[in-house]
Amino acid sequence: MVYTSLIHLKTLLMILTAAGGTVTGGVLANSYANSANKDPGSFLIMLNPSTMWTVQAASSTSAITVTSINSFSGTVTLSLYFPSTTFTASISPTSVSVPSNSIAKSTLSVTAPDTPGSYTVVVIGVSSSHGKTSYSSSMLTVQVASSQDFTITSMPNSITTTNGATNTTTITVTSMNGYTGNVSLTLTAPFGYITVTGGQNPLMIVPAGAASSTLEITEHGQRNNHTAVLRHTRLLGKRVESHKLDRTHHRSQRSRLSEYSDRL
Repeated sequence: MVYTSLIHLKTLLMILTAAGGTVTGGVLANSYANSANKDPGSFLIMLNPSTMWTVQAASSTSAITVTSINSFSGTVTLSLYFPSTTFTASISPTSVSVPSNSIAKSTLSVTAPDTPGSYTVVVIGVSSSHGKTSYSSSMLTVQVASSQDFTITSMPNSITTTNGATNTTTITVTSMNGYTGNVSLTLTAPFGYITVTGGQNPLMIVPAGAASSTLEITEHGQRNNHTAVLRHTRLLGKRVESHKLDRTHHRSQRSRLSEYSDRL
């Protein structure tokens, strides 16, 4: 496609999107040249892969290929444009020399965001020489999945207690991303203030499954707020994490058992 006047880059991207539409699982690749010549040479940018599936905080790469069209030759400067959410990404090298009727290569490196979801980044190539400006772009879609092995939740999620009373809360560990294995639960409590005893331990979970254990919490007459720390260990790995368990006397504010999600 040939344009006889210079188009601002942002306008060009909007035209590109409108013309290309939505591409699912494919490549959004376009080439534009601005010149007084009838059929100027240009170039095309392609990404491989154009869609990648990864997990939170993982690093991945996509190969950038710049292909000469109509005997184009010259230096192409590469940059990034984020249509929506910005995330960590870089190009190396950021400038490539494209021989006539040949190709040049670069690499797009990305680090997946911490929040699961779908993200996009557009690689833009620009070349200007002898009064001619050529553009090309290609879009990478990054599908980010959770990297968690399991989640841990408590029910009820708040406790109000009185002197000498015993309360219970159920701790549920749920498998994520196909994880299977034992999760060990341990707990430490403030000396002399509350007593916490546990049920089944460790908990065995299977893919898409869950297992539960009941904790008994007994008040020993102190009116202050105190915190017990629940530790859960993935026995097949090396991670030990903490889950706070707050006990509040009935004359104080209610406390919360916050949900905790363990990550790889």
